[in-house]
Amino acid sequence: MKRNILFLIVFSLCLIAPMQCSDKSTESNSPANQPASPSDLTSGDKALAQSDNIFGFKLFHEILNESGDDNVFISPLSVALALTMIYNGANGTTKDVMQTTLELQGMTSEEINQSCRNLIDILTAIDPSVAFNIANSIWYREGIPLQQDFIDVNAQYLYAEVQAIDFGESGAVDKINGWVSENTNGKIRSIVDVDQLQNLVMLLLNAIYFKGSWSDKFNADLTTTQAFHIDDQNDVECDMMMKESTFDSYANENYVAVRLPYGGDSAFNMIAVMPPANSDIDRLADQFDMDEWKTVLSNLHPFDCDLGLPKFEIKYEKSLVEALTALGMGEAFGIMADFSGMSAMSSLQLSNVVHKTYIEVNEEGTEAAAVTGGLIITTITPAVLFNRPFLVFVYEKNSGAIIFAGRVMDPTVAAQ
Repeated sequence: MKRNILFLIVFSLCLIAPMQCSDKSTESNSPANQPASPSDLTSGDKALAQSDNIFGFKLFHEILNESGDDNVFISPLSVALALTMIYNGANGTTKDVMQTTLELQGMTSEEINQSCRNLIDILTAIDPSVAFNIANSIWYREGIPLQQDFIDVNAQYLYAEVQAIDFGESGAVDKINGWVSENTNGKIRSIVDVDQLQNLVMLLLNAIYFKGSWSDKFNADLTTTQAFHIDDQNDVECDMMMKESTFDSYANENYVAVRLPYGGDSAFNMIAVMPPANSDIDRLADQFDMDEWKTVLSNLHPFDCDLGLPKFEIKYEKSLVEALTALGMGEAFGIMADFSGMSAMSSLQLSNVVHKTYIEVNEEGTEAAAVTGGLIITTITPAVLFNRPFLVFVYEKNSGAIIFAGRVMDPTVAAQ
């Protein structure tokens, strides 16, 4: 029996650069970007953010297990929002397995969607000095009978732009890639090609664009070339940014964690986490879960040190089918998938979930990053020098939402 293919692409962009370009806003379906306050967050919003974080850590661990010694960089929030659009079209056991995978048990569909809308509204407006934008779109083949509820819910709560398109026409690729370029400020110019559109029924896209300067920037004159210890046998030379200051930090026998804030009110932050010199990053990554994340956040305290953070650039692309299947969502990719809430068309199934990210970290700021640090004591002030593989997380402190998570194995491996 012929199966109709639903193809989902999730991509996120993180870019560190001076905050000199104009802030980018989404189109008419997007939040108004009015000033937001942490008090606007409801208990339901925070519960959804926590569910997204639990799912994000599970996904992060699965991807790390698949990735060997490569750099890894994902956006848990982006994946969760994109899969929520799909979830809104699922029924039966397909909806059940997606709900379990996404850690949404105990929440109704209405509660999930309302909190998604609230989080998008608040996160994109909570700090005007940080550019943080979220865009969703749904592209479907002309003539396909979409369920009106599926369109209405995703348009109303996730601000999704919904558009019928002839995937076979010559301009279809340009239209889709034009949306991609527009919603990533021109940093990602294409996501699909002609071959990928063949026999396609629907394409769902999520884009997150984050651009923030450090609250206290690094002095470029202090950046020096230093060794980064990939493992016991291999070193590389990297550009190490240095800054002597007071940082919120936490350390135990397993790792040291340092927080670096962005923007004007420090709503957005990076936390870099590094194991001791006699340990390895894989052991830390295996143990670092939601409980450990909460431990770090609840125990941060001011610490005076010389901080060393490498400049790095990562371009990452990954199919999430294997990871999502391992997390229990395999039914959505098989012949038993039930997406009847999306379309009256029979035999609709999910064929792929592709996640693509980009990050660059320099003296000016970050748009998402991951860092793990090592503790070095000097005769003047303590130093935390991230000169071996480390984990990095970017989160918004009021909602608790983890926006990006990564592992830096080699900061000198340039983006492709």
